[in-house]
Amino acid sequence: MLEKIKVIKAKKDKIDVSLVRIIFQMNNLDPGQAPFTEGSIIGFLNSVRDILTSAIEASFIINGATGLQSIIQKSVKRLSPSLIFEKILPLSEAELVEALEKRIANSGYDGKITFEHSLIKAIYDSTNANFRETLGLMETLSTYFDSEEPLMNNIMLNDCYNYFFLQHNQEILKIAVSKTNELNNKGKVIKALSEKPNMSVSELSQVISIKQGNTSTLLTDLENDGIVTKNKNSSTVECILSPRYYFAAIPFFNKRSQSTPI
Repeated sequence: MLEKIKVIKAKKDKIDVSLVRIIFQMNNLDPGQAPFTEGSIIGFLNSVRDILTSAIEASFIINGATGLQSIIQKSVKRLSPSLIFEKILPLSEAELVEALEKRIANSGYDGKITFEHSLIKAIYDSTNANFRETLGLMETLSTYFDSEEPLMNNIMLNDCYNYFFLQHNQEILKIAVSKTNELNNKGKVIKALSEKPNMSVSELSQVISIKQGNTSTLLTDLENDGIVTKNKNSSTVECILSPRYYFAAIPFFNKRSQSTPI
């Protein structure tokens, strides 16, 4: 009988594959993160729960946010006694580049990534360590910069600042700046999250000097507009800017600070 399902970060926690016949790895099971919803995760895990609790010689790696623990314990019958959860850390820059190079090799391309590594890490961090979303954004940039092979072009972080600024600066201006040409409260949220991704609601509230209840309302409005993503963990709610606004916001606020007081 399988007694434990352990959430691990594969690069750090080594698995002795000689001890098991089968390893199941289920990635990106993050509630609220595309393409998974809480309902789809519940449906999937319930559909495979007999396999997970069967007397087979196997190990299970379930990668997901800590909010996954609550979903499984409350909604997936017979699995709750068998779970141990550990917080999953994002990949380091070196690990991220290694993973992307393997992805290219497995796709049949002969070469290596020439995206600036700081750009790759910035994209990855801005997606809240969502590898699939990182790939999608890199491929979008490859297309924009006329790369012949996906993920392979000499694209620098500053190039992308310009791209995202041109794409979204008017939208940020409309959302963030009042008629008196000063930052409104939504603008303060966007600016704070562009300077420090992954803030809790309480931390963000302190940074922008707005009551926590009012900050939560602002975040809900920005989330509904697709500008902010809230990653719901068991003990807190972490907030990040959607990648396109994250990259557009940095040059936007830099230019404003050089020309007008904020």
